[in-house]
Amino acid sequence: MDAVELVTVGQRKGMALAGGGAPRYAVHVDVPTATVRVGSAHDLLVDATPVERFSWADCPVDGPVLVQTSAHGHVDPAVLDGDVVRWPAPRRRVAPGQSVVFYEGDEVVGGALAR
Repeated sequence: MDAVELVTVGQRKGMALAGGGAPRYAVHVDVPTATVRVGSAHDLLVDATPVERFSWADCPVDGPVLVQTSAHGHVDPAVLDGDVVRWPAPRRRVAPGQSVVFYEGDEVVGGALAR
């Protein structure tokens, strides 16, 4: 694949995949080896999201939080367990580098980047 560094986890279009059938998505991107693993929407589901590079408004938070992973996305309940966000039910994988913002109520308490 040309320009593997431009492919994002969850991407469906622009990958020049042959054949029809069910939609296929980029489920894993490994830039150093120029490898993109493709799978179904089900293959994108995870029960946890590893995070790094935290930034806190005040003190670090651990435990139940509300989490937003896209600018216009829903705010969902989760548990922050060290450097892992644990979801109560499987949800679509967050692309590495995507912002993960933590709330208590409607107040931002911090953020991190998905790994």
